[in-house]
Amino acid sequence: MKFHKVTPASATRTGPAGQQVYFGINLFSLWETRVLEWIRQAKEAWYGDLCSVIEELDKKFDSFNMHKKIKDLIAPKHQGCSQTTLVNNDGNYTTCTNEILVTWEQYVKELFHDTRCDPVDFICKDAGPAITRSEVYHAIKTAKTRKAVGPDEIPVEIIKEIEEFNIDYLVKLFNAIYDSEDRFGLQRLPIHKNLYWNQSANIRVNRNLSSYIEIERGVIQGCILSPLLFNLYAEAIFSEALDNILDGISINGKTLNNIRYADDTILIADSLEGLQNIVNSVASAQWLTTKGIIVLKYAAEQARNAFSRLKRVFCDRNLSIALRTRIARCYEFSVLLYDVEALTLKETMSRKLEAFEMWVSRRMLKISWTDRVRNSTVLQRMGKVPEVLLTIKKRKLEYFGHVMRYKVEWQAEEGLAEEEYHGSKTYDNGLERALNHYLEQRCPR
Repeated sequence: MKFHKVTPASATRTGPAGQQVYFGINLFSLWETRVLEWIRQAKEAWYGDLCSVIEELDKKFDSFNMHKKIKDLIAPKHQGCSQTTLVNNDGNYTTCTNEILVTWEQYVKELFHDTRCDPVDFICKDAGPAITRSEVYHAIKTAKTRKAVGPDEIPVEIIKEIEEFNIDYLVKLFNAIYDSEDRFGLQRLPIHKNLYWNQSANIRVNRNLSSYIEIERGVIQGCILSPLLFNLYAEAIFSEALDNILDGISINGKTLNNIRYADDTILIADSLEGLQNIVNSVASAQWLTTKGIIVLKYAAEQARNAFSRLKRVFCDRNLSIALRTRIARCYEFSVLLYDVEALTLKETMSRKLEAFEMWVSRRMLKISWTDRVRNSTVLQRMGKVPEVLLTIKKRKLEYFGHVMRYKVEWQAEEGLAEEEYHGSKTYDNGLERALNHYLEQRCPR
C-alpha cells in the first residue's frame, strides 16, 4: 500500500461551477450556511431588542413613546412621485394623474353634497362702542415688525414711531371710517356666513391641484365655531328623538335622560325597560351610530396595514415562531388595542377581535382557508391561547382601578371620615389596605 503526501494545494480542487472543494466539502456552501446563520441570529437579536423596548414602555404606560417606536418601524417612507391606482365610477382603473384628480373630485363632491335652503341675506345693524385710544395704542405696540406693507404702503415700523400724543389723529381716523356708510367694504362682509356657506377645497395629487370643490356639509376642523355648531345640531336631534319620552332620572322635578360631551353621549334611565325605550327612540332618529364598531373597524384596518408592511418579518420561516408572536404582540396588537379601554365590549366586537387574531395567526403560519384547519389546531401550532380579549379585559380592569384609586385618594384628601369607606359595602382587599395606610398618614386620630 502506498501513501501519498497530501498538501493543501493537492487537497483543494475546483468544482464544476468554479467553486472550491476542500476534501470533498464545498467551501462556498459551507460559508453560505454560516453567513445565513449569523444573519438569522443578528435579525433575531435586533427584533428581540425592539420588542424589549416596546414591552418596557408598555409596562410604564408610556403610550406616546411606545406608539412612536411602532410608527418608526412600520410607517412608510415618503415618496414624492408615487403613483396611485383608483377605480372610477365606471368601474375602470385610473393610473393617469389627471384621471385620478377627476375621480377624487367626483368622490368628494358626492361625499360633501347636501340639499339645503337658500342662504339668508346678511342684515347689517349699526352696533358696538366707538374705538378707544387705548385700543389703538395697544394695537400699535403689539404689531409685529418686518411685515409686508398694506394698501397704504406704510410700514408698521413708521407707525410705531408715532408719539403717544399723535395717536389721537389715528383714533379720529379709525372712528371716522367706522362711522362711514361703506367702511371700505367691511360693512358688507359676512365673514361667518361665507366661512361655512361658501367654503371650498381642492385636492392635490403629486403636486397637481384639482379645481375648487364646493363643501356643502360638515364643520371646519380647528375652527372655534365648530363645537358650538355641533352642539346646536346635536341638541336639535336629541330634542326630536327624545320628544315625549318620560323615562330617565328625576332631578329637582326635571327628567334627565341623556348627558352629552362633544360626540360622546350617555343615556340614563332608572330601569332596563326605560333605558331600552330611550335607545329605541334615539335609534329611530337614525343618528346614533355604533361608534365602538366604527372605531374597531378603523383600528383593525390600521393593524392589517401594519401587518402588510411587516409581512416579510411575520412570515419569515428563518425566525422562530415565538419571536414572531412576540413581534406581533408588540407591533400588531398594540395598533389594534390603542385606546381600547374606553370602548364598551360587546358580543359582536368580541367575535371580530377573535377573528382578527386568528387572521394574523393563519397568515404567520401561511395557512389558507382552503386547508380547512381548525382554530384550535392553529393555536396549538402557535403555542399560545387567545389573548386579545384577555388583554382588553385586563386593561379595562386596570383603567377602572386607576379611576377608583383616584376617587378614593380625592375623597381622603378632602378629609372625609374613615367610617365612610367601611360600611356595608365590601372593597377589594388591596384597595382597602392602601386606603387604610393613606388615611393613617393623612388623617391621624
